[in-house]
Amino acid sequence: MNYAQMFAELELYASKVNERSSSAQSVPNLRKVLPTDMNELESPVMLSCYLRLISHMCRQSLEARRFILDHPSFNLVQTVLILCSGPVPSYLRASIFSTLESIFVARSTAEGYWLWSILDQWAANGVSALTSNHAKSPPSMISPTQSLRQTLEAIATSFDQYSAFTVLLRTLIAPSVDQSLQNPLPFPDDLGATYRMPGIEPYVDFVCSTLFAKKLHDLPDEAQIKVFRFNCLDFIATSLETFRESLVTTANQSRLMNGTDAFVADYAQRHPFSRVMEWLFNDEVVRSLTSAMHLQSDGIGSLPPDSIEIISLQRCLDIFNMAFDLQPTYLEI
Repeated sequence: MNYAQMFAELELYASKVNERSSSAQSVPNLRKVLPTDMNELESPVMLSCYLRLISHMCRQSLEARRFILDHPSFNLVQTVLILCSGPVPSYLRASIFSTLESIFVARSTAEGYWLWSILDQWAANGVSALTSNHAKSPPSMISPTQSLRQTLEAIATSFDQYSAFTVLLRTLIAPSVDQSLQNPLPFPDDLGATYRMPGIEPYVDFVCSTLFAKKLHDLPDEAQIKVFRFNCLDFIATSLETFRESLVTTANQSRLMNGTDAFVADYAQRHPFSRVMEWLFNDEVVRSLTSAMHLQSDGIGSLPPDSIEIISLQRCLDIFNMAFDLQPTYLEI
């Protein structure tokens, strides 16, 4: 087993699954997979195992991440998103999202911008936005905005998919290792500008409304509820704690002394903090937050400090504390 073999298999099946669906529209094909969608029944399991192995190595090793990102002849990110566009099982698509998250856990600003761009292109335009060598699909009859909405709705059909996707989004809104005042946002200034208002509002809405306020309560398994509740809380808390309030409340930085009030306003309105704060005034989101704080008092003492219940409770308290602290700034904006 080596990288070359795993890369070759991933590229092969990325081509195969999209050839089967090339007569369909070019938005990601996220329908339920059928047994005949791959040549062998074990193929999706094999590919998922490859991706989990790559994910593990990337989480443990900077050298592994650099090898993946700097590979001269194989673009893993593009290949797995092409694979993700085809009719594959939800667990394989979840493995793809987890692999992308593991590769970019300690990313540079440029790398984060690049992944945001390619991820948004994939979500809005499908495989045709990634390469012309796969799946010669006819032009889509729906707009990129509709395609983005359909892609997110399709991701929301399976717990493993949307849980992994939420973790990926949380990683992408976290600060990069070289984030600076000149680039305070975690995504490109023009992200999605060709077809909608630039920014990541559709993704914030997806996590806060579709998933946290609705899908969370539909989960039948208590273990899934606990894990996914934490993922949503972590996304919301990260959106708030990464907001640089000092950029709004002070103007002593050199760039702001030049009278660039538009820069401050643009940052405040487009940072995920602003959209998340808006959702924190929503009744359904508030109910989900308050339910996350309901733990049996007699059972809390017996839980270890790193249990999912305790760290979820801590993140929930973080959200309430930051929301109260940031509310004056939000209302001023």
